[in-house]
Order: sequence, then C-alpha cells, then structure tokens
Amino acid sequence: MAVGPSVGDNCVAGTAFSKRLNEQRLIQQAKDFSNQLARQKHELDKADMFPANNSSSEVSQMRESLLGYYNDLAQTEERTDQLHYKIQWSVSTARRRRVAKTDR
Repeated sequence: MAVGPSVGDNCVAGTAFSKRLNEQRLIQQAKDFSNQLARQKHELDKADMFPANNSSSEVSQMRESLLGYYNDLAQTEERTDQLHYKIQWSVSTARRRRVAKTDR
C-alpha cells in the first residue's frame, strides 16, 4: 500500500507557507519603516542646520518684519469682512422693518 501525504501534512505545509509569506511581509515593512525613519532623520538634520530664530542677520529681520506685516494685513482684512457683514445685515434688517411697517 502506497502512503502519500496526508491531509494533516498539507495543512502543516500550508501553515508554514502562510507563516513564511507573513514573515516576508513583516521584513519588508521593517525595511520600509527604516527607510522612512532615515528620511525623517535627514529632514531633522537639515532643519537643525537652518538659521536659528534668534539670528540677527538683516535677511532674518526683514523676513520677520514681512511676516508681521502679512499678519497685520490678514487681521485688517478679517475685520473689514466682519464690518461689511454687519453693514449688510443692518441694511437688510432696516429694509425688512421698513417693508413690515408699510404692510401694516
């Protein structure tokens, strides 16, 4: 009587194959994460080499002034938008009141 692989043997082989695929996937993920970490470390190193905020170069001072002007401008535009909205709301409310009085 010839004895071939049993059902249990196929199950073990399938499980071993599945574990091997999972191991390869995890190894690839580890490599990807290591590469990503290396890129992030490189970016941090570049940022560390960037001039500090307390540098007193003329360019840095001008950049700081420019950013301040941009912030002031943005705040002024926001206040202007709010005032335009209030004016429009007041005008439309006054019109509704005038129409309501004439309808009576």
